[in-house]
Amino acid sequence: MTSNLWPEPPLVQGAFGLAPLTGELVDLDTRAYLESPAAITAHSAGRWPVKGFTREENLRLIEGHEREHEAGEAFTYALLSPGRDREWGCVYLRPLQSFLDRSGTTLALDPSVILDAAIVTLWLIDDTANRPAVDEVVASLEAWLLAWRPYAAIFRCLPAETEILDALTEAGLSQISAAQQELPYLWFMRR
Repeated sequence: MTSNLWPEPPLVQGAFGLAPLTGELVDLDTRAYLESPAAITAHSAGRWPVKGFTREENLRLIEGHEREHEAGEAFTYALLSPGRDREWGCVYLRPLQSFLDRSGTTLALDPSVILDAAIVTLWLIDDTANRPAVDEVVASLEAWLLAWRPYAAIFRCLPAETEILDALTEAGLSQISAAQQELPYLWFMRR
């Protein structure tokens, strides 16, 4: 996967914007993260810290995301309010093939689909009254991904991410069978 296949998203698109997660957004990202313990716990299967997580720790993580982005290895975006004054969550794009190779996970997909597919994961802040609905986010992400990357977008979530799971199912995405997983990930794509 090379960076020229992953252009920058528009800063604002509809009810929310996407922007690469950089150090410039550390305060918005840290606030969103700390105010969303349920989303963070569900998204990470409890592996990401919630209590005691500091701005400095987050800045180190964001700097790692920036290096991945610049190298064209993986891409992390902040989901922002149109005024860019509030973060509503994060979207992560990673090459599917490298994840499968590293984890030993197998998916019931044609190998030609796997080669150029991207894993799409996301979390949204716990405050459902002050952010877009998950189904709106999923629909916009699908449209954005298809506009510049005609390969498969494979959405992944955990069973505890019920709101995301419901949105993927209601959007008509098909579930993909998986085996040999460390965590009970659920995989979806548009067929």
